[in-house]
Amino acid sequence: MTISQRTKRFVVSHLEVVSIASAFFLTVIFFSVRSEYFRTWLNVKSIAGQTAPIGIVAFGMTFVILSGGIDLSVGAVISIAGITAAKIVEAGGNTWLAVAAALLVGCAVGLFNGTIIVKGRIQPFLVTLGSLSIVKGLSLVLSGGQSSYLYDDTFLQVFGSGTFLMVWTLALLVVCQTAVRMTRFGRHVQATGSNAVAARLSGVNVDLVRVRAYIICGLLAALSGLTMTGRLTSASAQTGDGMELDAIAAVVLGGTGFTGEGGSMVGTLFGALIMVTVSSGLNISGVDPYVQNIVKGAIIISAVLIGGLKNRGREA
Repeated sequence: MTISQRTKRFVVSHLEVVSIASAFFLTVIFFSVRSEYFRTWLNVKSIAGQTAPIGIVAFGMTFVILSGGIDLSVGAVISIAGITAAKIVEAGGNTWLAVAAALLVGCAVGLFNGTIIVKGRIQPFLVTLGSLSIVKGLSLVLSGGQSSYLYDDTFLQVFGSGTFLMVWTLALLVVCQTAVRMTRFGRHVQATGSNAVAARLSGVNVDLVRVRAYIICGLLAALSGLTMTGRLTSASAQTGDGMELDAIAAVVLGGTGFTGEGGSMVGTLFGALIMVTVSSGLNISGVDPYVQNIVKGAIIISAVLIGGLKNRGREA
């Protein structure tokens, strides 16, 4: 990639971040005008708390989508990570052992997904759909279909506190943004998603890059599961249901495309904020939950359409 191409991509990505940030603030203004309850500090804290787990898993999803893949198993990973930690603590295990085991489970699922995809030359959608079912089943077996409650003070302080959740999210934002923009791995991820054949001919180990992207995604999905468990003080096989759609929506809204363009973690975070803000605003407005799913789907399709139009404009 030439210097002029890098400069152009840098400018375009920053314009996209400004656009998504503007869309977020307009969303906030819209719902603030509609309801005074939306403007309360309690609701602001609630939005921040809900954004953290979605934002964390969406950071991982950004790596995968940038590499040209997709991961539908993250919702199940969120569930099994929380259940794993809760079961170990319930059995009298050390808190940090429980955390390490949960994160290791996430990495294992990511390694499984990435390896099957690159070695079997199978579409990521199909592989991760299958692993979604497998991990979901394991969650049900491990939990017995029941919720596991976790009241460990250390765990709840680190993963359930609103302050710590913000610290986790912002720290990961900096780390992931730096990884994408300023490291060789980040450049290889974008090159792989943009044109895997050209990347391979340039000396990039495309298969290894993809496997690493899935491992990162699994790791961050597991971390998201720990934050969900901390917020709810419980874990179940249903905890992460639908989170994969929220994560994908946040990434797409943030300007990341499926062909290696974009890749701004800041944009992804604003995408997550928009999804949570819209959900909160609709709840406060008394909109039927089923209708909210329609709105969420419409937002995702709109973001994909806009991204497609932008790509056509660049190609033209």
